[in-house]
Amino acid sequence: MNSGAIFHANTHASARKLKYELLRIVSACFILFNHINVSSNISTAPNATRYLNYYLIQFFHLGGKFGVNVFVILGCYFLCDSTFNAKRIYRLVSEVAFYGLLLNFADMVIFSKKLSFLEFMHGFSYWFPFSYIVLLLAIPLLNRLLRSGYGKFFCISGFILFAGLMVYGLLNPDRFFKLITMEQISGSLWFCYIYILTAYQKQNNFFAKPEYANYALIVFPLSYISTFFLIIVTEKNILRDMYSPLCYISALSIFMIFHHLKDERISKYERLITRFSGASFGMYLLQCHNNTIQIWNDTVFRYNHWENSPALLPVCILSVCVLMMIAVLINMIYRRIIP
Repeated sequence: MNSGAIFHANTHASARKLKYELLRIVSACFILFNHINVSSNISTAPNATRYLNYYLIQFFHLGGKFGVNVFVILGCYFLCDSTFNAKRIYRLVSEVAFYGLLLNFADMVIFSKKLSFLEFMHGFSYWFPFSYIVLLLAIPLLNRLLRSGYGKFFCISGFILFAGLMVYGLLNPDRFFKLITMEQISGSLWFCYIYILTAYQKQNNFFAKPEYANYALIVFPLSYISTFFLIIVTEKNILRDMYSPLCYISALSIFMIFHHLKDERISKYERLITRFSGASFGMYLLQCHNNTIQIWNDTVFRYNHWENSPALLPVCILSVCVLMMIAVLINMIYRRIIP
């Protein structure tokens, strides 16, 4: 399987595993739900419905960095056996540029939004593609470090570094917030660490043990739900960031579940899975576009209009389905235009 970019499915369906393509779709859905913006505040909740909706949105918001971790683990699982390939960077940059230009023009033409040059350029979704490009460029160096025989040392050192970062964030949330807004830097470091960690696990046959998948069926819901309750109790949103141990464990667990899934169980959905998996990066770009996301939230789907209604969940599900369909259509156009 050629996993040149985390979200991309670049080979024919027969040459890749459907279970990984399905995992891309599931992870993209987590990210889409995470970016649903509802202003509901528990302190002003007048009834049980709004209380429920408040916790529902908080549960959705666990999905963002969790989904990113899943995609990075998935990409690194295949990349750690590869060499540098400039075509991967080209495909990543071209897709980001295509979606950015398309959505900027849509904002101006359909929604009559006036964009300055800086707003036009800022509309591109930068941090994730930038960090992943850094990872692609760093592959030769990371492989050399792994071949040095110090893989375990780098895994432990990275854990200490990011654990310290989490502790610092818990003690100094305001300063930490300013630090993690530089996601191009922190994201790049985290992606490189995930590469080393995944490669080390693969070298030591961690992923080859089916009993770990059985454990993962228990660990995933426990870690994900534990994160939710910890955030509700402590009000420390840093606990759901990429670097959170519980966030990483949740992502690793669901990867293990899908890694040991038999393709025969989902083979009859091959065409559908392939279509949506190919557009999974587009789903991210479509919703995370800086100029468009407010239009989705406030004008098109109007989530705040439903914050005190039992219809909020159906509206959220419908909106995610609509965004996925739009991404599939745009991806079909992109594949015809960009070689």
